Order: sequence, then C-alpha cells, then structure tokens
Amino acid sequence: MRNITVPVKNVALLAAQGQALLSAPQRLTHRLGLIHGDTGLGKTTSTAWFAIRHNAYYVRAMAAWRTPSALLRAICRELEIPPRRFMDIMLDDITRKLSMEERPLFIDEADYLVRFPDMRDSIMDLQDMSTMPIILVGMKDIKREIKKSEKFDNRFLIDVEFLPLDEHDARLITEHLCEVSVSDCLLADLNKYAKGNTRRITTGLYRIEQVAASLGVKAMDLAAFREAKGTYFLGVSA
Repeated sequence: MRNITVPVKNVALLAAQGQALLSAPQRLTHRLGLIHGDTGLGKTTSTAWFAIRHNAYYVRAMAAWRTPSALLRAICRELEIPPRRFMDIMLDDITRKLSMEERPLFIDEADYLVRFPDMRDSIMDLQDMSTMPIILVGMKDIKREIKKSEKFDNRFLIDVEFLPLDEHDARLITEHLCEVSVSDCLLADLNKYAKGNTRRITTGLYRIEQVAASLGVKAMDLAAFREAKGTYFLGVSA
C-alpha cells in the first residue's frame, strides 16, 4: 500500500473550505471551523495532511479532560512553551504565540470538549485573543453539542462534513494506494462490505494485495479472490 493522501471528495472539500477559513480577514470574529463525520471516513488523516500543508498546530483532546486547564496545558506542549500554574497566564502565552506566528490550531477529538461550557468558552477566548483560525474535528454528533450554545455556534465560518465514499472515490483510492490491479467486480464487492468507509476500504485493499502476493500475481478479480478464500477482514461480521 502506498502512503499518500488521495484527493477524494471529502479531501477536496476540506482543502477548499479550509483555505477559505485561513484566508478570512482577521477582523472577523467567527474564525472557528468544524470538520465532522462518522468514524473511519478519513477525518484525522485528512486533517493531519491539511495541518502539515499549512504549518498548523495540532492537538488531540482526551476523554479524561474535564477542565480548560487540561486543554491549555496540551496546547502549551504542542507550542513548546512552558505550562503555567494559572490558566489566564497560559491563555496569554498561547494566544500571543499563535498571533505572532500566524499559525492556525487544529483540535482533534473535540467531542470531548464542546459538551462542557467552560471548554467552549476557552476555545472562543483562544480564537478571539489570537485572531487565528481554530478548527475542531469530531464525530457527526458534535454539531448537536455545539448548537447548545448559540454564542458558540455563531462563531463557525466553515462546516465540513465527511461523507461515505462513493464508487468513484473507491476507485480513486484503489488506483492511488493499491499496488495491484483490482477489477471492478472485486472493488464493488469490497465496497458492499465497506459501505463507503475509508478505513475499511483501505484495509480490504491491503488484504487483496496480500492475496495477490501469495499467488504471485499483479491483478485480482472477484473470482480469483474467492477461489483463494480471501477475506477483507472488515470487522467481526465480515
């Protein structure tokens, strides 16, 4: 399997809307962004790719976090500045560095944060004081939590929803990542099990490569895969 980011529709949408957010004038008071969708659709991988391209900072939230202090300390570590005892000092240090460097901040697994009013307020403070874009990444239900606060909800300039891959996207991923030729019938069968899930499709393609390698061939179709008793290993029910 090749290790590259494939320009499927979700990635193209992120690139376009993400660029619009980064290019928005600093005088706007709503430079928050949202990336959300079901698990396995490539949000984290695509976000990391976009963050690297734009020299952004990247923090992953944790389920154990309950207070803004935990978030601010994690951001301090990412920004390589010493955590402080008091939250207001950490907030000043963080926003000063983000503003001076003009670098955006991505917060992955943000579902863990937005359910707490103090966390939402801290995210708004970070964005207001730094004037830099802050992009939250989470599951599809994150929007429900965001909308519990109208003040918070109004700050979002972009809303990027990752959707299941269609047949064209599945073929695009196959051509870019898979190192063996995969027939249309085999790919359609894989996608039937994967249901447009990026992680499952790439896992299935890896298994197809393994079967092809065991047979010493460079192309696989559905009949050959079944004859070799190949499995996609897409979970306990597959």
